[in-house]
Amino acid sequence: MFRERYPDGEIDNLYTDSYNDKPLMDISRNVFFVKGNKITQIKKDGVEVQ
Repeated sequence: MFRERYPDGEIDNLYTDSYNDKPLMDISRNVFFVKGNKITQIKKDGVEVQ
């Protein structure tokens, strides 16, 4: 749906608490997973980090 509405759009930073957002994670440059008060970066500059 995002690509349909914004075909050239990019997501710089995505904060999520669910892996159900995987399609948005895939098109985001940086992804942060939020669990309670903890935020963990799981993707940086388009590359997944461990």
